[in-house]
Amino acid sequence: TALTLELLPPADAARVLARAAGDEQIEESSAAQAVAAQCGYLPLALRIAGARLRTRRAWTMETLASLLADERLRLGRLAAGDLAVRASFSLSYQGLDGDTARVFRLLGLLDMPEISADVATAMTGMAPPAAEAALEQLADTALLEAMAPGRYRFHDLVRLFARERAEDEEPDEARLDAVTAAVDWFLERVLEAAALLGPAHSASGARVFTDLPSALDWLETERENLVRAVALADAHELIAPCWQLADALFRFYDLRRYLPDWQQVNETALHAARRAGDRAVEGRMRNGIGYVYAEQSRLSEALEHLEAALAIRAEVGDRAGKGRTLKNLGDVR
Repeated sequence: TALTLELLPPADAARVLARAAGDEQIEESSAAQAVAAQCGYLPLALRIAGARLRTRRAWTMETLASLLADERLRLGRLAAGDLAVRASFSLSYQGLDGDTARVFRLLGLLDMPEISADVATAMTGMAPPAAEAALEQLADTALLEAMAPGRYRFHDLVRLFARERAEDEEPDEARLDAVTAAVDWFLERVLEAAALLGPAHSASGARVFTDLPSALDWLETERENLVRAVALADAHELIAPCWQLADALFRFYDLRRYLPDWQQVNETALHAARRAGDRAVEGRMRNGIGYVYAEQSRLSEALEHLEAALAIRAEVGDRAGKGRTLKNLGDVR
């Protein structure tokens, strides 16, 4: 009989970790809770982490939390004796066919809480039925969790393993092409949704949304993924789609009052613009950040960004942008 087990609740995970470490008194410590989270509440990982702590008397739970903090080293450090988290994932991975293994690897490049079949299709270049079949095979082998029809989720440690496989087995160009395709997919849909929310943005190509409610439903569903998509574009130096995504989301964020999301994507896009030396985009993003701060009644911070935006927009000759920033400055003052 097949039995599907859920991940341990955080409190139970900390208890398993403390028992494996041989010190139940540390169960409620913040460090134990951090290590349990770093293990993704996975029993095998918790057992391994506790065993490592038990056999290293000079270590504390804080030491272990520090060692596991680096995601790129975490799987390698979750090994003790004959037990290793990476090895357990490898058994499932080695049983995949070539196309499914490639889908698994590429999806590991997305640091997103859920993955839709549509974005998987876009980033792999596969036909939709083939991409969906690969996703279903991954769900059958427990390398992905099926959340709803067409939507899937990685366990945190499985995502790290998938990213490792991508970095080891996919050429740099292939990884960048896949990330670019995913970011472009999000951008195309955000632009179409934004066009339904107001006249400031236009979209091209085939229409996905039939009306405003369908666009808003999609934006809500993908809300956290959209923040991650902006960060993904920044991490891979995709400067134009990074700021275009942040810019196109403003009507949605303003309508639903998602001010923290709005601030985060603008700050990410500002970082990308400054790294690229793009002064025009820097002025645009500083204007947006100033507006969000003003909406949060953080007026001194709003003034700082708006005054910087005004100077930059004057410098690059953006008269229309300068006018919008002056309007925002007037509102704040």
